Amino acid sequence: SAPFLLAVAIAVLAGCGDSASTATTTTTTASTASTVQLLVSNQQMLSSATASTVLTAVVLDANGQAMSDQVVVFSKGTDSTAYFTNVSATTDANGIATATLNIGTNMANRVISVSATAGTAVGTNTVTVAGTKIAISGNTSLALNASSTLTIIVKDSTNMPVPGVTLAVASQNGNASVLTPTTGITDPNGQITAAVTATIAGTGTDVLTVTGAGASQTQTLTINSASF
Repeated sequence: SAPFLLAVAIAVLAGCGDSASTATTTTTTASTASTVQLLVSNQQMLSSATASTVLTAVVLDANGQAMSDQVVVFSKGTDSTAYFTNVSATTDANGIATATLNIGTNMANRVISVSATAGTAVGTNTVTVAGTKIAISGNTSLALNASSTLTIIVKDSTNMPVPGVTLAVASQNGNASVLTPTTGITDPNGQITAAVTATIAGTGTDVLTVTGAGASQTQTLTINSASF
């Protein structure tokens, strides 16, 4: 009958309306890292073959909240020998990722620029390598026009010799030094020698300055102006 058909049509339309009202579209916007805080467990590494320090990256969103499951890539800049035990890590529930920086084979005193990157956010810091020193020994009192051979040695923070270091020797008075080897590169014992000839007495003293491996050492020479 007509009333029955009308009732059925109304029921169908009502059902369609309910179905449309319950259909929803959800758009999820992934959070991106806004800030990376990079902390260093030991800001200064002593120059030794086993030296290392732990870098801790804390990844935060724009609201300053810790972000988990973020891939962090660590870098040691242009340093040619320092290396990471793990170059990347994923943040934990506290937004933290860590990496261990090792000194490598270069015992020179220097500053290593480190960074941690998560997405487009970058945190930076520095690590200082220190402890390598230069020692000079030999006769430091000589007559005008006489020569003295000095031994120069480079040692790391544990007093181990450092081979392969290029040294430069300069005289305050301008006296000449002949290096052995002539390259000025330290031998397997971390040594070179410098034969200094006192052709310029100056005020009776001269100061030699030896530099290399990020270190510097001076040695005063006493020069007797009476030539023998």
